[in-house]
Amino acid sequence: MLNEDGHPISYQVDLGATTPFQLTQDHHHTDGGSDDAAGYAVAFTEADDCQLFATSNKEGTCGAGVLDFAQDGAALSDVVTWVAVGFHHVARDEDQSPMEMHWQGFTLTPRDLTAQRADPPPARQDVNGRPSPPR
Repeated sequence: MLNEDGHPISYQVDLGATTPFQLTQDHHHTDGGSDDAAGYAVAFTEADDCQLFATSNKEGTCGAGVLDFAQDGAALSDVVTWVAVGFHHVARDEDQSPMEMHWQGFTLTPRDLTAQRADPPPARQDVNGRPSPPR
């Protein structure tokens, strides 16, 4: 997609201080070797109506989860971003030991979403990123 100035719109995914997380249901996708084979932090797929959830989708042509339907090097035009985060957990006595407090989340920041900022100073409303030529 392009903004009003014809510049590509993009997004920055920042995982910040997220604690690594992997869904239990995704463990069958690993080869039991290195940690690199265990899941994903961020994955991108083409939008597909049967790919609703990161895991436990109905079996069929889509696959059960992200690791089934994400493909390296796939051409994408209607992109879906899958960020592997789960929840904010505060440990309590009833939890399985060991279970520590951890946080998971991410920030999605748009880049070049609009042609200019929403509230430009009145004297610069018509400049739109291009300074006037020197006089």
